[in-house]
Amino acid sequence: MAQLEEDVLTETTLADEIAFQLEADILAGRLQPGSKLRQEELCARFGVSRTPIREALRKLQAQRLVTFAPNRGATVRTLTRQEIEEVYDLRAELEGYAAQLACARADDDFDRRLIAASSDVQTRAQPDPDRDVSDRKLNVEVSESIRGFHHIIQETAGNATLVSVIRDLEALFLGSFCSHEMADPGIAERLHVDEHRGIQDAMLARNGAAARELMRGHILHAKKILLDYLDDTGFWAGHDDTDDQEQPND
Repeated sequence: MAQLEEDVLTETTLADEIAFQLEADILAGRLQPGSKLRQEELCARFGVSRTPIREALRKLQAQRLVTFAPNRGATVRTLTRQEIEEVYDLRAELEGYAAQLACARADDDFDRRLIAASSDVQTRAQPDPDRDVSDRKLNVEVSESIRGFHHIIQETAGNATLVSVIRDLEALFLGSFCSHEMADPGIAERLHVDEHRGIQDAMLARNGAAARELMRGHILHAKKILLDYLDDTGFWAGHDDTDDQEQPND
């Protein structure tokens, strides 16, 4: 049983790493809209079986970066600028509200967990200089630490419906979690380290209004970094608005 659980965990981690790299390739324009994502080619590229490849493609489908159609397999799709703006604007308001609610429910245990999560973000967002920013495992680690910080606040808000909606939006597009690749190091450090620390300090002070505004500004800042990056790379050219929802079977 333990070996089975370890195998499942390994495949899930591989799927996360592969999905992250493919997402980065799509956002950087290395994979153009309409490009085919053939499973056998991806297996060869990443040196894995089809299982983590299928899981990675499902993750990208949930983000609406990949579509599936009968007899066509997986194809790269591009979100529109309006879709990205709508997702981030909603997240900014909802995550800000969650931060305000969490302030009213926070306790000593919350403080300890939030400080630890903030420290983890800082550690992972400022890695050993020998590790390249394109390192798939590093990117997943940074993303997970950021997600953990946000999730602690959301779960403390005490509103299950609110958390569910935020998670749906989060799953739709994860660009904010790879923005350390999209901005120069100084901007990325402000986004990941300074802004999380500011949110933490407002939460520890139980200043709900400040926490709400800081969280809102943080999400909107991530949106700006993402959109500026996509504008600069010409991401919108050749957009394909197809949205087939078959499952990967290539």
